Amino acid sequence: TMNFGTGTEDFDKNKWDSWYDTWIGSDPSDRYYRLIYCSGCGYFVGETGYERAEDGSALIHLLIGADNRETGYGSSGLKHIASVALENGMDTLSVRMHQSSPYFRYMKKRGFRPAGQDGEFILMKADSLEVSKGKIYEIDETCCKCRKKKENSDAAENS
Repeated sequence: TMNFGTGTEDFDKNKWDSWYDTWIGSDPSDRYYRLIYCSGCGYFVGETGYERAEDGSALIHLLIGADNRETGYGSSGLKHIASVALENGMDTLSVRMHQSSPYFRYMKKRGFRPAGQDGEFILMKADSLEVSKGKIYEIDETCCKCRKKKENSDAAENS
């Protein structure tokens, strides 16, 4: 599995059932998790979720597969997770990332601002309503931008 901004990590198969019960079987006012699916090509392109932090904010995560980054899926996932958090009483989003994370600029462009630091980790926060309405960063969600679709189309043309 992936760890936000720091690469891959082991995910022992013996922990899968417990993880499923914790994330999928939870009340969305505490935890929420969804895969990001592209209906245009039929592929899962990433995942997003949150858990309620001690300060009442939605501590989010957002992961997009490497071959689908910079295609708008992350922004769509972020807008979705912001609207679900807002529906469940969390008007602030937060994210904790390593200070050298390449995602720092990405999150800053989408309205997140540094709110604290814990050693090598930075806590960033944003207003859930602004992010859910796309007031920070607009994307075109009307078409599939998945690179898998393009690869399949190119392969069919070359056959």
